[in-house]
Amino acid sequence: MNNIVSLRPGDLARFNRLNDSYEKVSAQLEESKLQATTGFKGSTYKAVGEDTLSALNISIAKKGAVQFQENMALVDQRLGFAETAVTKTIGVIETFRSRLAGAVNPGTPDSSFQKFCQDALKEVAQALNVQDVGRNNIFGGNEWETPPVDLDALPVPIPGGAISTNYYRGTEDTLVAQINEGKSMDYGIRADASGFAKALHALKIGATMTPDYDEGSANMQLLREAMTIGGEATIELSDELAALGTNRKTLDVEKSAIEGFMDNANKLEQDYIGVDVTQAWIQFMAMKEQLLGIATAFQIENESSKQFLTILR
Repeated sequence: MNNIVSLRPGDLARFNRLNDSYEKVSAQLEESKLQATTGFKGSTYKAVGEDTLSALNISIAKKGAVQFQENMALVDQRLGFAETAVTKTIGVIETFRSRLAGAVNPGTPDSSFQKFCQDALKEVAQALNVQDVGRNNIFGGNEWETPPVDLDALPVPIPGGAISTNYYRGTEDTLVAQINEGKSMDYGIRADASGFAKALHALKIGATMTPDYDEGSANMQLLREAMTIGGEATIELSDELAALGTNRKTLDVEKSAIEGFMDNANKLEQDYIGVDVTQAWIQFMAMKEQLLGIATAFQIENESSKQFLTILR
């Protein structure tokens, strides 16, 4: 309040009291306005008063829960990519076995079978070298950058030879994610899993061996072997697919648990730091009227002092 004339005894004291009231009510007005517009007791935890510690603990717990939600979202995304790749590989191997059954039969020659197998190898390798949205490998363990499958390192099979994983460029680690308080989950598959190794082995046979219809030849032995190994790959990859589904169900359970916690935490936090918006608005209007009254009193005191000064003149 400016331009105040005060000459009579006691005026200064009255003006000081009015000024103190004006500042106090102004602060209350701003506080009620904040509460009415935001629904919170104050803009900081300090404004919450004696419930500060409880509200702060809930806030910290909520931040931890949000981190678990982010962890699960990333894991779920990676598991989705893995399911797609495994499903694609199973489909390729089933087609391979169907065509192989005809290719080894002298009555149904398949001149494009070898080319099909070469393309199928690339298709499976591409599926296993898939990356998530962060450009991290899905099937390489903890090797995030180097593609886990290098077809150039996949050896040409020999009759009775071992299933090779020389193509694998990832690590031997199992991925682990924290999905809730005190809960972690091992997840994912590496590209050197037995089902993938057998699939690549069988396709490599088809890509490098031409049926000569001599059942005693190495070529025909390998092609017959590829049929068996391809079948084993399909079974094992189907089991891997089921395991991925189990992982995703586990995530669904934990997601529901976290969502339930967040709902309860939000309610508790609202109890500690929230206000009744309607009541806050009523308070705001009351403070506004009170402030107007103080301003009017200031004006009356000021006019009275001016009149007194005129009389003295």
